Formats: sequence, C-alpha cells, structure tokens
Amino acid sequence: MNPAQTSFKNRGFSFIELLIVVSLITLVSGAILPGFNSYIRTQNLKQAAEQIAGDLRTVQNKALSGVLSSEPSVAYWGASSSSGSYALSFNTFSASGAASNSDKAATLPGGVEIKKYFLVLFDMFKGNGHRISGSPPSVTRCNSTGSNCKVIVGLPDASVCSSISVNTAGAIIIHEGVSCL
Repeated sequence: MNPAQTSFKNRGFSFIELLIVVSLITLVSGAILPGFNSYIRTQNLKQAAEQIAGDLRTVQNKALSGVLSSEPSVAYWGASSSSGSYALSFNTFSASGAASNSDKAATLPGGVEIKKYFLVLFDMFKGNGHRISGSPPSVTRCNSTGSNCKVIVGLPDASVCSSISVNTAGAIIIHEGVSCL
C-alpha cells in the first residue's frame, strides 16, 4: 500500500460515517420531541395553577391584613374569574353580597384556560374561605376539603386538569391530574 494513501485515509471521517451519525441524531431527536412537547404542556398547566393560587393568596392577605377594614360595609375580599380566559376581579364584599370591583387582567401560559369559573371569598382578619351561592345570593363557607370552592384549569383539548381549592380554614391547595368536568 502506498504511504500517501494511508495518510489520506487517517485524516477524518468518510461521507458514509457522517451520514450515519446525522441519521442517528435525527432519529433520536424525532423520538424525544413528542415527550418534550408533553413536558411543556404539563409545565404550562402547573404554572397556571400556581399563578391562580398566588392571586388567591394575594386576596387572602388583603383580607387578613384588614385592607379597607375602616369601611363598615366591607366584610370580605374575593376573587373571581369572568371568562374561559383569565380576568381576575378583586372584590370587596359586604355581608349582603354587594361587591365593588378592581379587575386585574392576566394571561395564563401556553393556552391554559379556566374550565370552571369561580368566586372565592375570604373574610376580614380571619382569611377563612367562603363562596356565594343560592338565590337570593348568600355567603356560604367552603367545606373542609374545598370541593365546593375550587377553580379548575386545563388545556382546551385535555381531559386531565389541575384544580385549586380553598377549604374552610382558608388553605389554598393545588391538585394535579383531576378530571376537567
């Protein structure tokens, strides 16, 4: 064998070797991509649940700290959603259920939407969870599990969602992997 041919062969990779490596990288990337998309959707749902829970904690802190407590008609601070997208209304409520609004428009990440509209109240200085129900409307305490005071969020095409519930004591709890119904 000629020494010139030997040194030429040892200089690098052949075209076939490069094609094989590129093909393997393409196959591995193609296999990983669907899992990564699922991961992004799950993270968007978790982030949306945390965002709503944080807003509920803000409203609860206003009630606990007694913001507007000098107003004799204010008995509760509340938060409500108004559409499948996300517009949060911070409300002060009188004992009769009348409200004054202060809206905070927000966007949930990655197409996540509110599946079940909500209105959650926190009483002044205690922070206990309540809701308005019935006709005529009256203030009712949330139950111990928070199943009657919860927000359900999910992606438009998903059957599995997350819920944010408020129980009697005012604890705000996020549950993942719940039904969207």
